[in-house]
Amino acid sequence: MLRLTWPDSARRSQDAARQARHRALARLAAARGAKILCLGHTRDDQAETVLMRRDAGSGARGLAGMATLSPSPVWPEGRDLWIARPVLGVSRDALRTHLREAGLDWIEDPSNTVVKFARVRARAQLRASGETEALVEIAARHAAIAEAEDRAALEAIELSVAFADGAAIAQPGLLSAPGAVRALAVLALGVGGGLRDPGPAAAARLHARLTEGRGATLGGARFSFAQGALKVTRDPGGVHGRRGGGVAVAPLA
Repeated sequence: MLRLTWPDSARRSQDAARQARHRALARLAAARGAKILCLGHTRDDQAETVLMRRDAGSGARGLAGMATLSPSPVWPEGRDLWIARPVLGVSRDALRTHLREAGLDWIEDPSNTVVKFARVRARAQLRASGETEALVEIAARHAAIAEAEDRAALEAIELSVAFADGAAIAQPGLLSAPGAVRALAVLALGVGGGLRDPGPAAAARLHARLTEGRGATLGGARFSFAQGALKVTRDPGGVHGRRGGGVAVAPLA
């Protein structure tokens, strides 16, 4: 059992608590030599996630919801750690029934009844609307779209990009490849060392600017043209803030 301390100055939110849990679990996994961390998200959790993202105006990737297998969401603690969700297709009621029949008990998180949290409100909305299965279907459909985008982006990167000294060097053909916009988002995230995908809208704006031959920054990464190639490096301003933009930054391997 891991016990987390909460600094007095830290922001007390469910998202901050989630980040703290992931960091602690990632450190434990590294100490034990574990490469996969299994979480207990259910079919109902998936529907709640998609509902909240739909209400927030998320695009296709957001509406894909949670994946059965995904990278750890924290850096650098979660490097090389995968998150598995083996009961993502099982309803919460079915899981509880199974536990009762097996004579196993569980702990209910008391925050599950605090209505100030968006997920608790989404849970109540789903009980009233009965949309769970429809939202799970939306997640599956958009997950297939996202997977196809990722395959195209990976192919574009493998064909056009080389990595050296913490930088990515892309040949001009990358910008005209089918997976170009997604590839740029991936490069920004990887080279910049950020925690969150910059998103398709920001990546599309970046793609348009680069197609015009202009440099740009996104997600802690700097995109510039040199000797006919597109070079992606860490953006000092993104790392240190704009006032420290002249400070050199160490490359990320």
